[in-house]
Amino acid sequence: MPRPRFPRARSLFTRGALLALALCAYAAASAGNFRLDEELRIRDPEGRVFVPIGANVTGQTSFWPYSDPLSERFTRTWEQGWRFNTMRVCTYYFRGAAEGEQENPWTNDDIVRHWTRRNVVVILVPFDFPNKAHSKAGRAVVEAQTAAHAAFWAEMAARPLYRNNPYVWFNIANEVLGETWDEENLRVWVEFHRACIAAIRGAGAENMIVVDGMWAGQDLPWSGARPDLYTRGAVYLRGREVVEGFENVIFGLHPYGLLDETRPFPDDFVDRWMAALKAKGLRAVFTELGLPAYWPKVQNDRIVHVVRRAAETGAGALAWHWSPGDGASMTSARGGRGEEIDRLDAPTNLSPHQGRAFWDIVHVHGFGLPAAGAGSGGAEAP
Repeated sequence: MPRPRFPRARSLFTRGALLALALCAYAAASAGNFRLDEELRIRDPEGRVFVPIGANVTGQTSFWPYSDPLSERFTRTWEQGWRFNTMRVCTYYFRGAAEGEQENPWTNDDIVRHWTRRNVVVILVPFDFPNKAHSKAGRAVVEAQTAAHAAFWAEMAARPLYRNNPYVWFNIANEVLGETWDEENLRVWVEFHRACIAAIRGAGAENMIVVDGMWAGQDLPWSGARPDLYTRGAVYLRGREVVEGFENVIFGLHPYGLLDETRPFPDDFVDRWMAALKAKGLRAVFTELGLPAYWPKVQNDRIVHVVRRAAETGAGALAWHWSPGDGASMTSARGGRGEEIDRLDAPTNLSPHQGRAFWDIVHVHGFGLPAAGAGSGGAEAP
């Protein structure tokens, strides 16, 4: 895989800048890291319980380029309005992957600088490769894709701006393997992620790592509404194999099926699911949750309950999407974007289900970033 080339440090100014970057990296590492405690709660660098609450956003090379995470309006509405503590930056890193080309892997540097200095977690996630690879492609193809992806993450993890910056988390790949489900793909899912995790840790980075569940991130085929349906999930069945020998690895789930009104899941399903994973020594976060317009069966208020239970069990939830191209809107404004709220304190144009759920989890239930002048904020997860 071609590596980006940088000019040699020939001037005192350039050398000074490189030294400053190294010192920044050292300071970030010295400040501590996010970690899982004995109860599998996420702790921030100061030791406080941290529950991820936020949204998916578009990266610098991505789809749906409707919102600029660096703009004044975006920054003001995120920080002072929604008060989210986590953003998942959805990015195309491998647009030329079929031809062996790679996008500039540092495409989101400005987003990382802008938001991590504000103590907002930035989750970096490739959205375009190899999320549709599966065992039917042939073992040689899967192994080549795994090697390429591991090399990509080794390079990312060695980046001074990222390595051991506690507010940068690495999400290995979005919805790897797509909607596939069989024993061979379970094996590929485990081996692919272990290779990438090993590459990150081998580069000396102790950042939190997120592993998406199978079946397009939902982790299991959502058929029926059995109270113990989660026991069919990849994380439940094989998650221990993924994390064995590694620390600070969590799982990212996209449980859209929970919001389907035709599936009457019990109210305590999220609690049971998270408790079952905890019993296996695993922590999961709902890294995508929303109401895309093309799925009429999820246009209901169930998301309010699911977001609250996710937060109160420590799983947290990230909205899909801050700037939606599929109707999963945060507001009732024309674009449905999070930055289109009409007020910072009590907006009147929240979307009735999704927007209201993510606003209330911060402003009614106390999760997310603290209000200006407040303490650390965020309720303790059990």
